[in-house]
Amino acid sequence: MSVQSFSVRHNPQLNKNNMKRLASPEPYPVTVHQVHEQISFLNQYGSVYLWSNLLAATLFATVVLVAHIEYILLIGIWFVAILAANAMRWMLDLEFKPSYNYANYQMDTLLNRHIMYTTLISTLWGVTGLVLFSTLISVQAIHVVILALVTLVSLPLFMVVRTYRYIQVAALLLPIVLNLSIVGELGQSALAVVVVMMGITTLALAQVLEKILIRLGDLQQNLLEQTNKDATTAIPNRRYFEQALKVEWQRAARSGDAIALLMLDIDHFRLFNEMQGHEAGDQCLKTIAQELRKVAKRTSDVVVRYGSDEFAILLPSTHIDDATLLAERMRTAIEELQISHAGEQFERYITVSIGVSFCYPTPMRANEPQRPTDMVYPAALINAVERALYKAKRGTRNTVVKEFCGDEAISRAAMHVDQLQVQAAKVA
Repeated sequence: MSVQSFSVRHNPQLNKNNMKRLASPEPYPVTVHQVHEQISFLNQYGSVYLWSNLLAATLFATVVLVAHIEYILLIGIWFVAILAANAMRWMLDLEFKPSYNYANYQMDTLLNRHIMYTTLISTLWGVTGLVLFSTLISVQAIHVVILALVTLVSLPLFMVVRTYRYIQVAALLLPIVLNLSIVGELGQSALAVVVVMMGITTLALAQVLEKILIRLGDLQQNLLEQTNKDATTAIPNRRYFEQALKVEWQRAARSGDAIALLMLDIDHFRLFNEMQGHEAGDQCLKTIAQELRKVAKRTSDVVVRYGSDEFAILLPSTHIDDATLLAERMRTAIEELQISHAGEQFERYITVSIGVSFCYPTPMRANEPQRPTDMVYPAALINAVERALYKAKRGTRNTVVKEFCGDEAISRAAMHVDQLQVQAAKVA
């Protein structure tokens, strides 16, 4: 039976969404990265959009009231509506936390709400071209200028989703274009052409900026991949592991899933490297890395080079029994590679020692009972698996040792006793 099927059987907390993610795991890093970055940008300048819209609305209302005092009730209703819509979008920006790793459904919700408020604001501005349309060409010209400024200021908002970009520009500009065209006089026709050209220019500019941002995003992604990849083994490095652990920890804390971690160390690798040479040592590392990736088949499993001769395997949605089974398969697979060891005093072939641990990441909440395997900080899981690896290395090697996060106090006492014994032996 596969490790994946064991994970579902041993962890009763997995819901239907978790089952679906196990069957078809999401690639890592999280795929909503570009949307996350776009909303982060909008979040940083949310107050700018708020105040610029209010300033434009105040200017427009003042101009229209000076020319048409009879519009006072409509202006009042419209001004309150535009104020409320901008305030709601601004509060949404305040809710967004750029440093938080949101799940896909959370990013979808944030994005849809942002689109809804932005479309509402664009529609409210567009309505002015119908119900607050002035018969004076001077007011019409000011009206067009204000709509042009609102359109330019809103350009970054239009770039979040391409489809809604056209809808929002049409909602902003189409009503006044229709009214100007209906009047049919030379001045109004010229203004209508200007508004149409302004809309086309805005859409073209948005498309160019979108391509530039996509290109920059691709370059950034390539740079991150190079930064996060180990040059020798061509698998992710420790830096990538730390990022992945942070994301998966927060994901598991939200869903209530378990998360497991393996730490693998090549037995007597330093002496192998000295006797066989660094080229053979590098080739050994590459071979082991490839074998680990073959055994850890799920896309969500993260295999990294953690140290010089250490590897870490992060296993989301995995129980301790499944992780131990997978670790044993890895140990056996590497032993069966039969990489010859030159040291006669060691095993004939290269072997590995593996530490295993798991826990249930838990948000920090007061006055709530926790299981012994509930953990608030990722460091607890790392410490537990390092202690398990230490036991494997101190024992017979070529073995798998598991330890629960809750066994920390006992493990520390045992390690302290071992250290005292080593010191006593040196003195003797």
